[in-house]
Parts: sequence; C-alpha cells; structure tokens
Amino acid sequence: DPQGNAEPGFQSVGDPGDPCVALLFPQWVLDTVPKFALGCCGVFLMGLCVEGLVKLRRWINQERLPTHSRRRWLFWAVMQLLLYGVQLTLGYFLMLIAMTYEVELFLMVITGLVLGHALFNLNGPVLESADACCAGQDPGLVEDASPGSPN
Repeated sequence: DPQGNAEPGFQSVGDPGDPCVALLFPQWVLDTVPKFALGCCGVFLMGLCVEGLVKLRRWINQERLPTHSRRRWLFWAVMQLLLYGVQLTLGYFLMLIAMTYEVELFLMVITGLVLGHALFNLNGPVLESADACCAGQDPGLVEDASPGSPN
C-alpha cells in the first residue's frame, strides 16, 4: 500500500514481500527462521503459563488463604495478587501478539492456551469470560478470602 498502511487480514511467514514481524518489542525482530521458531515456542509457552497461573491462583485460594495466621494469610494474598498481575501481563502480551496477524503466531497463542487449559484447568469451573487476560477471574474466587476470614 503506497500510504504505508498495513494490508488487512492474516499473513504468513512465507508471504513474499511481507516485512519481518517484531515480537512485542522493536528489538525482537523475527527476521530469521530460527528466531521465528524460537518466537513461536515462546508464544506457545506464554499461553501455557497463563493457564498454569490460573491453576496456581486457584490452588492458593483454596489451600493457602484459609489459614489461621493473619501474617500467613497476608503473605498468600500478596502472592496471589502478584501472580494475577503476571497473568494479566501475559494475557495482554498474547493479545498483542495475536494482533500482529501472523498466522503462525496466532496459532501458537491459541494452541498454548488450549493445551494449557487441557493440562491445568479442564476440571476447573467454567467461567463466563474466555479472555486470556482475565482467565480465572471468578467472582467467587476471592469471596471466602476476605481479610476478616482468618481467626
């Protein structure tokens, strides 16, 4: 396009004349086959991690937060909040990667999330949202973990 606008729709690595994709940061240009393969593997692992974090946060909520010590409860509540921040960050990174409209990267996002869900959360509660950034954000997840709950 003479205006410099990107063509709409998905593109693939094999498409001639397409520029190399930058993965999240300008310095992370996937301009060789090994770099692109490494980028695909990293994106896949990010999807797995998002689902693993959902499982870990659910476990902390069920097994660690209902403790009798206020100091211990506070430690696990802070851990759960930090993990939630990491989960949100990875989820939004995955969204930005999907928005590069590179077929292979998009498939790695979806495959990582689906396989991660199969490994970690297949038997977990079904939530209304399927957003990667907000997965595991169940309103009932923190109801029982209020600061007044430990004795």
